[in-house]
Amino acid sequence: MKTTNQGEPLFAPTDDATESEQWHATTGNEAAATQNSKLKTQNSIVVVDYGLGNLRSVVNAFASIGYPATLSSDAAAVRAADRVVLPGVGAAGEAMRRLRELGLDDAVREAATMGKPTLGLCLGMQLFFDYSEENDTPCLGILPGKVRRLNPGINVGQQGGPLPAPTVGTEALQQGEPRAPTEIATVSTIYNLQSTIKIPHIGWSQLTVCHAHPLLTGMDGEYIYFVHSYICEPMIADIAWATADYSGEFVAIAGRGNVIAVQGHPERSDVVGLGFLKRFAEWQVL
Repeated sequence: MKTTNQGEPLFAPTDDATESEQWHATTGNEAAATQNSKLKTQNSIVVVDYGLGNLRSVVNAFASIGYPATLSSDAAAVRAADRVVLPGVGAAGEAMRRLRELGLDDAVREAATMGKPTLGLCLGMQLFFDYSEENDTPCLGILPGKVRRLNPGINVGQQGGPLPAPTVGTEALQQGEPRAPTEIATVSTIYNLQSTIKIPHIGWSQLTVCHAHPLLTGMDGEYIYFVHSYICEPMIADIAWATADYSGEFVAIAGRGNVIAVQGHPERSDVVGLGFLKRFAEWQVL
């Protein structure tokens, strides 16, 4: 038996394990922890900092699930990252202007083109598309389609009852004011009743997953948190991976290949959202 300088055993074998078994179990656990740490170090996540929105909340959410992310406005750092996240709360025109000034527009496009896991959140999802009606803005063109103003339809969607405020990752959105003054749209329901639908859409809505994907495991029927006045209209139906309802169905999650985009805020969506971010951090693109 191995001993210390004082002659005491390094550990005492139990009745259920020999000294050799305990040594191998101990070193095996240490090796696994070391390997896991190396994998996380090599799995660098950069959250693109262009000065708009819920940036720190996203960084904090990744840290809470054991995957530290770096907030950076350096295009070289974005290019060097293993995974890229483009969040945002604000106006499309101003966001694209800032991305171009910092050279971050090309860096994000390159990440997507090179096959790196690339995630857009809220405004970031909208910027992934070709064009936004907001400020008449050409966007990144990573996903085919356009972004239009949320326009509640005649049939008011059947919303679930009120849910509690998020308890995980609840740091307030920075610069989280609506991108346009709150408006009230008066619509007639199929029962010929008058209802009011507020824009922007702020609150919890239920997801309907329409495209099986490992990142969306367990999310069908779950609720995530939204704050938006615009919605994405993909040119190709197959890239609409999940929908939600706010007086009409809209695309809540879109994706293609190594790219995925969420209209809601996973970082504010409790265990459902944090589970999604964890799967993104571990996603091995095939």
